[in-house]
Amino acid sequence: KHFKSDEMKKYLGRIADSRGHAFAKQVFEKVKTLLPGFELEAKMRSLGAPKNPDLGDIDVLAWDTSKNTIFLIECKRLRKSLSPRDVINRLEEFKGKKGDSLGKHTRRAEWLKNNPDVLAKKTGIPAAKIKWVPLLVTSGRVPMTFLDGINFPKNNVVPFSEIEQILTCDHTL
Repeated sequence: KHFKSDEMKKYLGRIADSRGHAFAKQVFEKVKTLLPGFELEAKMRSLGAPKNPDLGDIDVLAWDTSKNTIFLIECKRLRKSLSPRDVINRLEEFKGKKGDSLGKHTRRAEWLKNNPDVLAKKTGIPAAKIKWVPLLVTSGRVPMTFLDGINFPKNNVVPFSEIEQILTCDHTL
């Protein structure tokens, strides 16, 4: 918001996108050491989602057939909040509502829950037995983990440093 030129905005967007993909890859590499099934940037269209609205991709799709668990992981590399205003902005950005940074992920998770046969076939987990675990994995502690007012389970907002604990525990969601 501090830069006015289109060129600078595009440049900063490319840098942010590159860092975001690198963070998703870092999460994916960790997931590979913990779970038997995984895919980086699983395209919703290839899973059968409609073209419109475009639901994008699941940053990291992972599953554990022994626990009938499917993890739908959204990865966000976020800068630290340095002021109360930054915290407020971050909370506004991640409410889990249409148009915000978490809304698309919640729509992807909903679509998959409503169409469980797609991932049942891919993972080998019977559709009726799937335990769905949508996660927001962040590069560090974020204010959303302390707020009840978001449209996403706050216990599923996890800093990267704690991902192993989340992926290896029993889930009853």
